[in-house]
Amino acid sequence: MEHRLHQRVRIRIAVEITFKGVRTDNLYTRDISSAGVFIETEASSLPLLSLVQVTFDDIANGVQVKPMAMLVVHKSATGVGLMSIKEETAITAIANVPRAHLSTRVHQPRYAHRR
Repeated sequence: MEHRLHQRVRIRIAVEITFKGVRTDNLYTRDISSAGVFIETEASSLPLLSLVQVTFDDIANGVQVKPMAMLVVHKSATGVGLMSIKEETAITAIANVPRAHLSTRVHQPRYAHRR
């Protein structure tokens, strides 16, 4: 039985995060779902439940999406999990981007409920 509510798609897209006026670039997504995105970064100083602006800005892959507000809901040694807080989610924001040149694959969850 699947434990997660939203299927994640493994995809690598360059992103920028802005928090309190400070921009961090050279970051990449690990996966995206209809609820949010996981961004790879080392030892993030972003506080949990902080509001950040995320810009998908990967010109090399033809992805440019206006900044969107997201909430930091998860932190680990490998990155941060961000949740979409408006109707437009990360995955719908890039839905019209041509996919032929983007590497995508469905991510199998690590956590599955056992009976």
